[in-house]
Amino acid sequence: MIAEAALETDEAVLKETYTEISRFLLEQKPIVALMYRPSLFHTANETVWTGFQFDGDGTDIPPQLVSDGYGYAALYNLHLVG
Repeated sequence: MIAEAALETDEAVLKETYTEISRFLLEQKPIVALMYRPSLFHTANETVWTGFQFDGDGTDIPPQLVSDGYGYAALYNLHLVG
């Protein structure tokens, strides 16, 4: 979808493509990196997925880093809402 958006010139189609990208990220991808400094910032949207780790939850998994190394263990704690 991102490759399609890069080539699209029709504004209406482009808007729909970006809407689909946003929908995918909000509904299907549990984590979106918002900033390079993960040791300083952490946020999670639990609208679709729940069970994200947080500082002091007893898992000893850094809440800011679930994209490599031991952080992958945090993904096993995620559950679909509903």
